Amino acid sequence: MKGQAMKSNRLLSGIMALVLLGGSVLFTACAQQEKSIIPDNENLSKGLSRSKDLTEYDFTKAVTQPEQYADFSAAVKDLSVDMLRETSGGQTDNTVVSPLSAAMLLGMSGNGAGGKTATELKMLLGDGRLSTDQLNACFRYIDARLTAFNNDSACVNIGNSMWVNKDTELKRTFLQKTLDYYNAAVYSIDFSAADTAKKINSFMSDSTNNSIAALNEDIDASAQMYLI
Repeated sequence: MKGQAMKSNRLLSGIMALVLLGGSVLFTACAQQEKSIIPDNENLSKGLSRSKDLTEYDFTKAVTQPEQYADFSAAVKDLSVDMLRETSGGQTDNTVVSPLSAAMLLGMSGNGAGGKTATELKMLLGDGRLSTDQLNACFRYIDARLTAFNNDSACVNIGNSMWVNKDTELKRTFLQKTLDYYNAAVYSIDFSAADTAKKINSFMSDSTNNSIAALNEDIDASAQMYLI
């Protein structure tokens, strides 16, 4: 377990240096989203719909959890503790962080990872005991469970997304899995454009019912990807 924690910390440090872990899981009053300022041609998920063969859950009845869910749950718990330690840095002020969103973003990225990166992600999210497909199923289960009882007065919003620099090519199978299991959209925009931060912040504001109005103003034009 100590060795796993050390690996988790090293991977976390690298991830947090490269990625905006700004995805959010928020309890909010549900409201209709405003029209997006992001053009349709920049939304790579536009036109896709969730696959019809996905497992559907009815949480008013007894539900069977996905395979290896206990291992997955334990690993995400460890990740949450590690994240809190890393982000708090020993400070005494309150720290607000969303470990579940970070885990979901990492799981989403795992569908496009290979080699050592894929192995490390599987260690981080399931102690190496879950396949990528099993991780996808577990995240799909969490998403369904958290949002099962949303209504007009209160709901859980999971606002995760992937943003890639223009001309970055992604396979359709990756886009489909991102939508199917993480209910997240993928956008292709010019990171050097003046309105890039405005678009990302607008997405965050819409996804969180204005609970997070602005996430970041400094976008690295040489970056390949942001996970939000």
